[in-house]
Amino acid sequence: MRFAGFIFGATLLVLLALEGTRIVFTNDEGIMLEAAQRMVQGERLYVDFFGYMSPGSYWLQSLVFWAFGFTQPAARGVVLADFALQAGVIAWLVARFASRRAAIVTVLIYVGLHVPQPGLLTAQHRWDSAALAIVSAALLIGGSPARAGASAAMAAICTPSVALVSIVSALWLLWRREWVQLKRYAAGGLAIGVGALVLLLARGNLSGFLDQMRWLRDHYSTVNVMPYGSVIGGWGPLFAGQGAEFVIGGLLLLGLALPAILPVAVVPWAAWRARQEPHLGYLALVTVALVISAYPRADVMHLAFFTALPLALGTLLLVRHRIAGFVAMGLGVIALLYMAGTAATRLKEQSVASPLGYLRAPATAAPALKSLFAQVRAGSSLYVHPYMPVFYYLTQARNPTRYSYLAPGMMGAEEERRTLADLELGPPDWVLYLPLTREEFLRVFPNATGLDARFMAIEQWIERNYLETGVTVEGYQLRRRRGSVTAANH
Repeated sequence: MRFAGFIFGATLLVLLALEGTRIVFTNDEGIMLEAAQRMVQGERLYVDFFGYMSPGSYWLQSLVFWAFGFTQPAARGVVLADFALQAGVIAWLVARFASRRAAIVTVLIYVGLHVPQPGLLTAQHRWDSAALAIVSAALLIGGSPARAGASAAMAAICTPSVALVSIVSALWLLWRREWVQLKRYAAGGLAIGVGALVLLLARGNLSGFLDQMRWLRDHYSTVNVMPYGSVIGGWGPLFAGQGAEFVIGGLLLLGLALPAILPVAVVPWAAWRARQEPHLGYLALVTVALVISAYPRADVMHLAFFTALPLALGTLLLVRHRIAGFVAMGLGVIALLYMAGTAATRLKEQSVASPLGYLRAPATAAPALKSLFAQVRAGSSLYVHPYMPVFYYLTQARNPTRYSYLAPGMMGAEEERRTLADLELGPPDWVLYLPLTREEFLRVFPNATGLDARFMAIEQWIERNYLETGVTVEGYQLRRRRGSVTAANH
């Protein structure tokens, strides 16, 4: 465990140095950050504002904000700890059942394949649940069933579908007739579950939480279906180049596809080896449960959140068959290519003064961000349409509406009506507006062909009441309210 703890600590420190102050434009991160900030400032989840998911990840992020304040390292702290925890589990599993040398190589490959992925290491509830579920599996194997049950319950509070890991674990213990372990596992999970229920009741969140789970059941799958192993925009456009460029591109695509390849490759082997090594059978079942929990978005990105587990199993497979060195060299080359590419990009990043302090931004976006921060000051009112709520956190501006975003296809007339009512009641000084095209909507949500991508009433209200400033950040036009004294003075 000391070795795993060292890997966790070292990975977290490196990631904080690399990722702690970077600006990454992703639709999902702001959903977590803006909501957690509202909670720290006294608003109630589900009651005072729209909470997209179950409360676990909001609680974790708000706890970090409460402890460390509203900074970019605090915003990234939870997800980076999630990633480092998974690196620690890789180290523990591989070192215990193979060798420390194999563990170190596997961790380096894991870091090298994931850190360069654009937007991957950003605040996301599925990072929280995946890390907690994988830690739970390791704790159960390591003989700590109560802590394993508690960790699995926390994972389910972050992402309810990950409760499948708890079910698999309980059935595994039941099948092996480990009654004492099963009781302790259940007790640990029950303690966390009861604690979460008490917290929801104490804050008056319970009915809102139940309503939100029903809302997700009715709205999420209609737009978010992604087949297993798919990528946004499809794999076709990613194949390009000739000669050496084609070879290098193919290697990088292999690395990108690895989260989908690994479960298919290692689960049958681990199940076959279960008689000789029962822990492998259990880890295979946990991997299957995590894959199922990704439904309906089983794309590569969502599979990447728990790649650590099948990667560790893959190392054990290769070690058992004495071919680990050859495969490690190949994956090491891919990881080095990823790191070299991302290093070249990072060297071009620029420092930008923001309400959160100095942040590192892509060179192409830095000038527009400087203009944005110069005009939209902390505490001013801002509405971002339709999504990208990370702008609320980066600017520290106040969102006058109940919703941190409006997702086309998933949200409809009722959400638009309530948002427009909030906007008319307290018109914001500023608007960041993305004129979303049908083509871009279907690129991101390819199975939403029958759904409307526009909120025309809000868009028309913006056109009537807001003037363009000439500043555009990642496609979002900064507009100021007509006749706004506050905006004009900035």
